[in-house]
Amino acid sequence: MKRMEGALDIVTLFDNGAGGDKARALVKKRLTSGVLIQCKPPEHRDDPGEMTVPELCNVLGDKLKLTVDMTD
Repeated sequence: MKRMEGALDIVTLFDNGAGGDKARALVKKRLTSGVLIQCKPPEHRDDPGEMTVPELCNVLGDKLKLTVDMTD
């Protein structure tokens, strides 16, 4: 948390459930500067690690400015 305190923008993607709720509340309480965007997995997923790439793109796509490098 201390390393993130100076960030201008924070996007979180914690799991659904009590642990994710606690993490979201802690981040909201501790990080008061900048923009905080808190995302959650779709209802049928408990954990972000279970999400497919299209689901991740759907949840995060409009919140992050990402570019895809197709040369790799």
